[in-house]
Amino acid sequence: GDVEGGWVMAEGLHDAPFVQQYVRSVEWALSRLPASSLRSNVELNTAFERWLAIMATFVSVCISSLFISVLTNIMADVARKTRKMTQILESVRKYCGTCGVSLAHTMKIRRLVEREHFRANIQDHMQFLLSLPESLVRELFHEARSLTLGCHPFFLEIGA
Repeated sequence: GDVEGGWVMAEGLHDAPFVQQYVRSVEWALSRLPASSLRSNVELNTAFERWLAIMATFVSVCISSLFISVLTNIMADVARKTRKMTQILESVRKYCGTCGVSLAHTMKIRRLVEREHFRANIQDHMQFLLSLPESLVRELFHEARSLTLGCHPFFLEIGA
């Protein structure tokens, strides 16, 4: 835009202080990103400005689409896992209610189901850890435990 006929010259920014030029440039770039401003992108003064604005709009649409896709998939996975756990617990509740199982035993079964579900999730993490080099796993465990151990009164007393 800092050429004859460009938006910098049209706005009179070529003689403005650097900070003002920078702020106006960011403002200009952000105002051109939404797809709704594509018409104003085509009405720019120089060919370089037009192509830059159109490419920026295209890239922003692609990146935002990718972000929304990833976010939607993560939310669907969480909903699927929650629904599965809810169905299992509902089956336990129905079975225990139908068969006259006491509340104490029903709660024990529920805790067992939740614990087994948690163990299954840990197994997924274990597969990931097994794929890492042993030295990296050691460093990872050390880092994870050091925060807990560093706050424990016994270890604080030893370290003092």
